[in-house]
Amino acid sequence: VIVVNAAGNEGPFYTGFHGLSASSKAIIVGATDDKNTLDHSDDVIAVYSTIGPRADNGDDNPYDEMKPDVAAPGTNITNLQPDLARITGDASSNGYGNRGSGTSYATPLVAGVIALMLEANPELEGENDLVKEILKYTAEKKQNPTFPELDPFWETDFGYGSVDAYNAVQLALTV
Repeated sequence: VIVVNAAGNEGPFYTGFHGLSASSKAIIVGATDDKNTLDHSDDVIAVYSTIGPRADNGDDNPYDEMKPDVAAPGTNITNLQPDLARITGDASSNGYGNRGSGTSYATPLVAGVIALMLEANPELEGENDLVKEILKYTAEKKQNPTFPELDPFWETDFGYGSVDAYNAVQLALTV
């Protein structure tokens, strides 16, 4: 099982991460805001997305505090509506609107990319750390690194960057 978990919606002033979002083994996902454009150059981290680093857990390993791992679209996402009557109308009767935002909207996108990677290369099954590294390596870098002396790519908002499904699947095919 590859665990993919939402970073949380505490915004830029909370970096503690809690519960499953604090896991060193899980893939922690922040949310982006694409400003409703197809152009990736204007994408920003969503104002509600919890940013890093994670609070120090005292294990003398600064690398496991580098959370989130990656980010994905999570703002103004169309909700799946379970019955036909709600697809074309307002879904407010179920407690949700027909669009939503949050790191919980970004997380399934990353899980879907992982499913595509495993379909492209079934030998990656059980290779959770390798799958995570492929996602991080192929992510679209958005900002300068926060701690370049530790890691030349990770930064507090997007982690290792915005997930790139095409490049992740292409690399998955070659390993």
